[in-house]
Amino acid sequence: MSASQMMRVSSRPSVARPCVNVRRAAAPRAVRAVIPQQAAFVGRRAQPQPLALASRVVSTAAATEEVSAVTTDRVCGECSLKNLKMSVFKVRRVINQLRGRSYEECLVLLEFMPYRACEPVKRCLMSAAANAKFFGLNKSQLYVEECYADQGPYMKRFRPRAQGRANKILKPTCRVYFKVSERSAGSEIEEADA
Repeated sequence: MSASQMMRVSSRPSVARPCVNVRRAAAPRAVRAVIPQQAAFVGRRAQPQPLALASRVVSTAAATEEVSAVTTDRVCGECSLKNLKMSVFKVRRVINQLRGRSYEECLVLLEFMPYRACEPVKRCLMSAAANAKFFGLNKSQLYVEECYADQGPYMKRFRPRAQGRANKILKPTCRVYFKVSERSAGSEIEEADA
């Protein structure tokens, strides 16, 4: 398309505005998984053999049994929070207070600590506890088994400075991870003795 076609002249000859070319983006193609029995049929349109279909159904049933076996053996609740717009050092200051404590005690601590990082950390902890409850664990018996904060990607921004220069501004992000488990009856007695 030439430049003269791109410019549309209005009724006034002095004003020219660009022609807006609206082009719809093509819908992304669905990614298809190639099943080993159908590897020969990828390039051309052909129906799979009935034997291949039967073996695929059996493998699907076996996969469902494996998934159900994995979900019933779960003994913890996990939650991860990604791209939290906060420095990892500020989040670690809060998380280090929670490691090894009971779930209810952590909620009380997070409620009354004077840091801005407490709110997203509290949401992550509550989500981990909700995940544990979904797998049949008792919320009153939960404790923080593992928690950590890792450095995320920096958002890079630029600030204009004198004489046409620019300074880089780095805005840090972090990732938070919580794993809560149920305390056994024996560990409560040891904790009370200590």
